Amino acid sequence: MRGGWCGDDHLIIFAESEVDPVSERYAMSALLPGIEYWVCAGWDDFILQDVAGRSYSIAAVPLDFQYLSSVFLQT
Repeated sequence: MRGGWCGDDHLIIFAESEVDPVSERYAMSALLPGIEYWVCAGWDDFILQDVAGRSYSIAAVPLDFQYLSSVFLQT
């Protein structure tokens, strides 16, 4: 896990080896099926990526697919 600032946002990025255990701990696969990778953005949001590589943002509470919105991540 790495954390740091990107502009005004504090991000926590999980290493590939951490994604499955952390996802299991927080029941991410049950709540958000098909999500392969995620980042904590501040205390309020997750940045997610599905198995097709599409990126999304979603509020951490309530964690519900109806609040999923597409985002473009520039690398």
